[in-house]
Amino acid sequence: MATPGANALRKRGSWLSFDPVLISVAGTSSIASTSGSFAAVKSGGSVTTWGDPLSGGDSSAVMPLLLKGGFEKVYSTRKAFAAVTDAGAVTCWGDLKWGGDISAVYHLLQGGVQEIFLTVSAFAALKNNGSVVTWGSAKGGGDSSAVTQNLQSNVVLIYANQSAFAAVKFDGTVVTWGDPDMGGDSSAVSSQLVDVKEIYSLRRAFAALRLDGSVVTWGDAKWGGDSSAVRDQLQSGVQTIISLGKALVAIKTDGSIVAWGGNDVSIFSQQVKEQLQHDVKRVYVTSRAFAAVKSNGSVVTWGDLDTGGDSSGVRELLESDVEKIYSNEVAFVALKFGGKVVTWGDAKGGGDSSLVKAKLASGVLQVFPAQGAFAALTSDGGVVTWGDSGSGGDSSEVADRLRSGVKQVYPMKRAYAALKHDGSVVTWGDPNYGGDSSEVEKELMAEVDKIYFNDMAFAAVKSSGSVVTWGDAEWGGDSSTVKSQLGM
Repeated sequence: MATPGANALRKRGSWLSFDPVLISVAGTSSIASTSGSFAAVKSGGSVTTWGDPLSGGDSSAVMPLLLKGGFEKVYSTRKAFAAVTDAGAVTCWGDLKWGGDISAVYHLLQGGVQEIFLTVSAFAALKNNGSVVTWGSAKGGGDSSAVTQNLQSNVVLIYANQSAFAAVKFDGTVVTWGDPDMGGDSSAVSSQLVDVKEIYSLRRAFAALRLDGSVVTWGDAKWGGDSSAVRDQLQSGVQTIISLGKALVAIKTDGSIVAWGGNDVSIFSQQVKEQLQHDVKRVYVTSRAFAAVKSNGSVVTWGDLDTGGDSSGVRELLESDVEKIYSNEVAFVALKFGGKVVTWGDAKGGGDSSLVKAKLASGVLQVFPAQGAFAALTSDGGVVTWGDSGSGGDSSEVADRLRSGVKQVYPMKRAYAALKHDGSVVTWGDPNYGGDSSEVEKELMAEVDKIYFNDMAFAAVKSSGSVVTWGDAEWGGDSSTVKSQLGM
């Protein structure tokens, strides 16, 4: 039987509804975050935490271990952290039900951990010997007792969605556990889960791509777990799968697409079906609309008209040369070769960029979406914003500082932070989400190397290794209680 092998499988990680951070120490402080707290890894490998005590900001129970040092990586669920030493030993803290308690598996985590994967509320550690150890919320994947025997060896990679895990073994078979309604139970398709090359994760379902180009799905039907309606089209020729909100889109070797799941994905069947039967390169999504980029650089849209499904107002601009598309929940932004930007969708949420049209005519390098706004970084280091003013679409108060010299933009839900080449930081957007950094303005005038953020706060790491924080105080914006440990 053909097997995919380790290298073929090490391509994709976990899907999550938030962005936990995996950090490797590289000389200076690095930071990981849960939804409401931060953990800073110092250059010597010690760890300092602050923020919401219920989501990992309070590490007093394991402080002696964290101060001892030797930690190389920190992983996080939504409310707990897991720190791994260079020897592969694991220390956890935070909400006990969300992975902060490893007492039941402590003896299995004292060394040899290679990598940790996570759902929203549970951890799964892959060890050097190919075995797997799990802890955290039982329903969220922390309890793998039902499949323990299948996780003792030969696991190559683990995939995760919101509350379930899927482990691919060296022989291409798959082991699943966690919430059965979200893909933790694959018994209905177990005989088909062989020769698996790659797994794709949605919030509540999984899709496995096999070596023969066929696709197997399981989990919540409304989130792509049921592909029976398009089964015949998924028997061969699938090249890649794209997860789009509640839907999945398979791109086949001939450039045609097959779509299933939620988000009214089948709306295209009458309107644009013929245009999607060949040469599709990539598909993008808002909350209820889709945009496909074809090999000739043209764009085809379908779905909810108000959130990007209707691009008739910019049709001529989307007929060629589109390189990439960005999106938030309600609007699309097409970046064309040469740096021209085209927008459509909900006007207030970023679909209307007419006020800054001239600034987006050329030279845009990258676009950063927020909840209801966008920010574009231009080739001369300038930043252009549009969309909901309360979400960062209005940067007029800091416009002078955003005209040039910006090297990176960090988007939060409703605020932005821009890091300039001179090491200074500029912020704008909702002050409750970190859009106002005036209280730490002096500390952010120079020597900032990188910026991290969680749901409502920012943390900037300076070249000295010190950390500066701002945003919601209870969610990590106030680090005064650990000021001395952060070198502030």
